[in-house]
Amino acid sequence: MTYLLTLLLLLTSCAVIILSVILIRMSRHRRSTANALQDAYETLKLQNLRTEAILGDLPVGVEVYSKEGVLIGLNERSCKIFGVTDKKELLGSIPIMKNPVIPLAVKEAFQHQKKIQIDFPYDFSIVNNTGFYNTNRSNEIKRISCNGTPVFDSYGKMQNYVFIMNDITKEYEQAKQLEESIRLSHEAIQASNLVLWRYDNRSRLFSSYNDPVTNYNNDALMPTEEYISAMHHLEDLANVREYINAMDEGKDFSYEIPIRVKTAYDPDWQDCIISGTPFLKDENGKVLVYTGFRRNISSWKKLNDALLKANQQNELILNNSNSGLVYISTDHIVQWTNLGTCSTSISNEAYKKGTFCYQSTYGRNTPCEDCVMQKAMLSRQTERHVLNLNNRLIESYATPIFNSHDKVEGVVLRLNDVSERERLISELSEAKERAEQSDKLKSAFLANISHEIRTPLNAIVGFSSLLMNTESQEEKMEFNRIITTNTDLLLRLINDILDLSKIEAGFVDRKIDKLDLAIYFNELYHSAQQRMTNPDVKLICENPYEHCIVQLDSKRMAQVVLNYTTNAIKYTPKGTIRMGYERCDGGLRFYVSDTGIGISEENKPRVYHRFEKLDEFAQGTGLGLSICKAITEACGGRLGFETKEGVGSTFWSWIPCEFCEPDTKETDIIEVSDSDSSSRAIQKPSAGFNDLTDPQPKKILVAEDIDSNYRLITALLKHTNYSLHRAMDGIEAVEKAKAEQFDLILMDMKMPHLDGLEATRRIRRTNESLPIIALTAHAFNSDKEAALEAGCNAYIVKPVNKELLLKTLHEYLD
Repeated sequence: MTYLLTLLLLLTSCAVIILSVILIRMSRHRRSTANALQDAYETLKLQNLRTEAILGDLPVGVEVYSKEGVLIGLNERSCKIFGVTDKKELLGSIPIMKNPVIPLAVKEAFQHQKKIQIDFPYDFSIVNNTGFYNTNRSNEIKRISCNGTPVFDSYGKMQNYVFIMNDITKEYEQAKQLEESIRLSHEAIQASNLVLWRYDNRSRLFSSYNDPVTNYNNDALMPTEEYISAMHHLEDLANVREYINAMDEGKDFSYEIPIRVKTAYDPDWQDCIISGTPFLKDENGKVLVYTGFRRNISSWKKLNDALLKANQQNELILNNSNSGLVYISTDHIVQWTNLGTCSTSISNEAYKKGTFCYQSTYGRNTPCEDCVMQKAMLSRQTERHVLNLNNRLIESYATPIFNSHDKVEGVVLRLNDVSERERLISELSEAKERAEQSDKLKSAFLANISHEIRTPLNAIVGFSSLLMNTESQEEKMEFNRIITTNTDLLLRLINDILDLSKIEAGFVDRKIDKLDLAIYFNELYHSAQQRMTNPDVKLICENPYEHCIVQLDSKRMAQVVLNYTTNAIKYTPKGTIRMGYERCDGGLRFYVSDTGIGISEENKPRVYHRFEKLDEFAQGTGLGLSICKAITEACGGRLGFETKEGVGSTFWSWIPCEFCEPDTKETDIIEVSDSDSSSRAIQKPSAGFNDLTDPQPKKILVAEDIDSNYRLITALLKHTNYSLHRAMDGIEAVEKAKAEQFDLILMDMKMPHLDGLEATRRIRRTNESLPIIALTAHAFNSDKEAALEAGCNAYIVKPVNKELLLKTLHEYLD
């Protein structure tokens, strides 16, 4: 376009030159001056009209400046671009160097007669504010493209300067938007960790964008094997090569595969997805170029795995929760449901997803009249309702859900099967009543215990005082007998209380022994015989077997039998009491029958109750039968009774046990325990047992912190050939055991500074052969096991039985 305008200006200049030549020639040839001028003027006028016609039809603005920099010509398009209303007003009056909007670069190009190509913002507010020329444009900014070219004559002197102007505002804005879109696309690709790749199967080269494999060099080209080996996991390479081979063959297909990638920028393997699709085909439809993305999904995968795990945990929690959850929209359609363990209480169709809640749950065609969901939507708060489904009580809490506009869009139902809770509430109410009754019974029991304890204590204290003041040998023997009898009674009472405390805690000690029950039961009979004080009552032992070798808890079995027997003795004023056993149902059935007063119908339910005494005047604590029940059940057995008022009663316990073949070797020792807490032994007489004298006294260390207890030991062993030495606590016992030579130690378990268990352990570190006998008031099997584990050889429970003490000492010292 610039060249065209330049040509037009040259033609105009030529016309002027031709006109001058004509005038000169006319002058030379003396032609008519008027005719020559007229011809020249017509020729010039015609040329100007042609030039203006051409300039007017151009689609761009054209401005022509004189060599002095004054506007001497512009076309209609230029007027339109710059809002010129009067073209004639501008011609000859607009100097380019004073135009406040034209950039300095344009002015310098004009001054230096240089070409220029530039686009710049043209601010019409400056034109309006300065009044540089009149324009109909408002205060707007247009983007103008400008091409400037100087026009030289044949002598190389600039005659004019031509500018071609165009309004490119729309194109400029579009270009800016496109540039911004490209920038945002690039940022999005980088932010999203996307890699764009391109593969040409003709050159077998990969190019990529935003790729760490190429060190983010977007112009890099990499051979196939180099590109895929640089990042792919070895286990994924075979799969990747399979797809590359398909691309090399030009197959028309798209794909998306998971892979693992590790580049120089990655600390560990990244989970990615590669997708590819055809981009360019030849005339035969063969694909030549493929393009696609590589997307890093490691973070998404971790989040997805965490979400899946959380969903699984939530689903597991919901499935195992006691509450069911249902979400229902305002049109009563179930949108989501998880009934958890509540699903076992209602039908499978209830609250089924996609159904009307009233239809799938209640079989109705219309919403329920007392619908808790409707109430919640109206009240806009949680509502509660209890309904009966399949004979189960279901408690329902309806909570409205609001959207961002505070409008109810649905209701969440929390369903709980409260059948068990209501049953428990009922049972708790009954238990409360029983507890209140039990509290009354305990109060009565404490009063009874106080009476029962004081009764033997009164005899013990009273006759002990009388024993000190009497000189009569006959009275001394009688007083000793009374004291011994009441001591046994007090011990049985204390033992029952201890057993009760363990039963209340739900713990019953058990120790399985192997014994000949035929022999053992005879000993129980003799023990029970000693409790018979009424000459009008006869105790009969029914022992049906010559030998009966069994494995069971002999101590607890004896406790049950003797408690039954003691109970029969108390309630049988005359007649007989039969105690016996028999094998049945893989176990042993122990029984005690009496011809006593029997039990009335109204008292039968109270028989095994704790703290109960059917006869308030009968001696005892009312714990014996409840202890029998707890022991029998703890052994895995069962029990019962048959009774008739005024005729008598039979109490029995069946206990499972293992039966063994009789052993030809005679049983030497069988431990027996009645309700007393101390141990007794039945043993064949040993040679020399009564001969406790020895020319060389045995040296015994007694570790005992209580003076009265030590005095008792010295009194019990007064007439024996034992030399006693005392340690006041565990520390002194350890020190003396190291410093002196002792034949045996009697070790109390509870002492200050260092208890008997730890003292025994320390002594055992240096002396493994020294006999140590535990002498303690701790009566439970667990205490005995702890003492034996610490290193004690034997275990004697206080109050000390003289016969048992002498026998034990004889066993370890002789």
